[in-house]
Amino acid sequence: MKLAYPDMTYYEDNSIKVNRQNYKKKQSDMLPHDHDYLTVSLLLTGSLIEHTSIGTEIIKAGSVLIKPSGLIHGDIFTENCTLLSLKIYDWDYYRFDFKNWEIIQQNILLKNFLKIVTSKNKKESLNQLKTDIALITNKTDIKKTVPDKIKHIRTLIDTHFSEPIQITQLAKEVHMHPVHLGRTFKAYYKIDIKAYQQQLRTHFAVSEMVAQNNNLTQIAYATGYADQSHFSREFKKSTDFSPKKIITLLNV
Repeated sequence: MKLAYPDMTYYEDNSIKVNRQNYKKKQSDMLPHDHDYLTVSLLLTGSLIEHTSIGTEIIKAGSVLIKPSGLIHGDIFTENCTLLSLKIYDWDYYRFDFKNWEIIQQNILLKNFLKIVTSKNKKESLNQLKTDIALITNKTDIKKTVPDKIKHIRTLIDTHFSEPIQITQLAKEVHMHPVHLGRTFKAYYKIDIKAYQQQLRTHFAVSEMVAQNNNLTQIAYATGYADQSHFSREFKKSTDFSPKKIITLLNV
């Protein structure tokens, strides 16, 4: 895998910094440290292990990491990683008052981060991100409450997101009625099955763009589309940006 372009800052003032960072596997393992700012990061590519006194998590591409100021943490990069990060120095101004370490392993916040990168009104964009994070977490521990059958379905979708997915077939896998499966999945993950699959496809495509692995036609096929035109239409529906715009935005 090629690495993306070097670290890049998209915006910076006394209250916030929006940038992209690249870390090489095994060369960027970080000893315990802390920051004097609140960090909200989207893992675009790769995987890492994040360790704090609160717990240890394996973080996969698509996950969001929230780290409050003063939190001591260490990272082990198990793959080459690219992070899109928001470093918030004045969280009172942005009313971004998350106090706890949080790992949100949901691939549905990419659009928010892209809006923050491009928007002139960072405060409004951050407020939308905060609102959407609150809707996802809903003050509950998803990992402890989701039934095993629904976790299994999510794992199947995570593994086979580039393939055609029929809810009737998924329902047979766990001996549930398709309608009941769809409602239960959405109740726990705050998104329906087809929309979740589309988010996985979109995030995978962005990861491939950032890593510069393939051209857009190859990415379209790898993502599960028959042609680049269909891929580009669906991608823009999910992100409000064309694939070519994303490449320019994140890699130049």
